[in-house]
Amino acid sequence: MNLSTSARAQRGGVFFKLVLFLVVLIGVVVTAWILVLPNLLTSTLKKRTGFDVKINDLTLNPFTGRLHFDGFVISNPSTFARPEFLDIRTVRAEADAASLFSDKPVIHDAEIDVGHISLIRNQDGTLNAALFQERLFPSEPPADPKAKKDEKEKTAPKPQPAKKLNFLIERLTVKFDKVILANYTAAKPQVKEYDLKFSHVYTNVTDPKQLAQPVVQKLVSVVGSAISALIPGDMGKILGNATQSGADSFRETGKKAVTDVLKSVTATPEAKPTP
Repeated sequence: MNLSTSARAQRGGVFFKLVLFLVVLIGVVVTAWILVLPNLLTSTLKKRTGFDVKINDLTLNPFTGRLHFDGFVISNPSTFARPEFLDIRTVRAEADAASLFSDKPVIHDAEIDVGHISLIRNQDGTLNAALFQERLFPSEPPADPKAKKDEKEKTAPKPQPAKKLNFLIERLTVKFDKVILANYTAAKPQVKEYDLKFSHVYTNVTDPKQLAQPVVQKLVSVVGSAISALIPGDMGKILGNATQSGADSFRETGKKAVTDVLKSVTATPEAKPTP
């Protein structure tokens, strides 16, 4: 009887040590994740894009579903006249940890606080946002059109419907302070700064489109009246008309205006014929 009791106690002690070891191991993994991730993220982005990236503080714990980082700043390469590109003051999120490994993650509460975003076009017409996106997600090199067509006819799979991204954000606070637009292609640089002071609380977000409308309306109302000084052509007029439209036509005109402006800003200017 005493031997049996002693054996059970010994097995219990071994089990306790095993559990303690697993707890310590998980703690070490989480700590390493938190310490290594900021450096890994910044170095990867900088190496891939050529833009300088800094993060003051980042905490990401996949076991609790909590994310928090401060001072996420992306700066333009030296080929641009201004260093500003993107300044995100704070991002935080509290998610259902178990849902992160499912096909529908659930975030209970989140906040994004953007200090500014700057769209800068340098002297050769390159837009910083377009350059960053192109380097981060490079397109495949062009192939021979005929060979590509033949290969496509042989191996083209049947088109599959795009898989819908399922998620739920129960509460999301978005703050957006400033937009800077600068064009250095002309002899006299054109620079405009706009204080948006945008703040909006979203609830039960299941589609990214839900985030767009309030931001678009704010951008059009604040930036629209003066955009013609920066964007050549009729784009400024379209935005100006959007800000003066009635309430019923404002939404549709605003959507078209922002779409046209984005196309105009991201398009490479045509080369002028040499005399």
